[in-house]
Amino acid sequence: MNWLAKFPAPQTPSLSKDSQGNLLSSSSSNNYWFKDGILIDSLVNKYKPNANGNYTVKVLGSSCFSSPSNSYYYLLSGINNFQNIGKTLVYPNPSNDYIIVSIESSVFTPKEILIFNSSGNIVLRNKHIISKQYLNIQKLPIGIYRLVIKNKTGDIIYSNQIVKY
Repeated sequence: MNWLAKFPAPQTPSLSKDSQGNLLSSSSSNNYWFKDGILIDSLVNKYKPNANGNYTVKVLGSSCFSSPSNSYYYLLSGINNFQNIGKTLVYPNPSNDYIIVSIESSVFTPKEILIFNSSGNIVLRNKHIISKQYLNIQKLPIGIYRLVIKNKTGDIIYSNQIVKY
């Protein structure tokens, strides 16, 4: 008896995010959700993250799990109201050598600027913030990144995608 032919592994699911911030599995059932490699929930095909991290999903078949889905780095912005935070510009975007972050606000004081890669790792950190900040991204590989600005209490006050070409 050929065990592998009788019980093939389930198809690898894919992850996406809906407009309400839920992560969705392409599989309708038997989903097992993982955050940073640790099992966090099971059997549902959508999951609402409550912490920053890399999320994946596996599907349980008759006798084994599928391969893990694509990893999705979920970043909680904590920004629920964009009114009265001032004006923040990030340009040029896309860029291949530097970006300018221009911050005009009397409401918050930025403490640090972070750039995360698609795996959720910090690839650039700047704690010396002035109103018009030049960030050198020449050494970063081509890709899509997340630029985050935090205030002095560590709250995220701005988050935007940037592209390095």
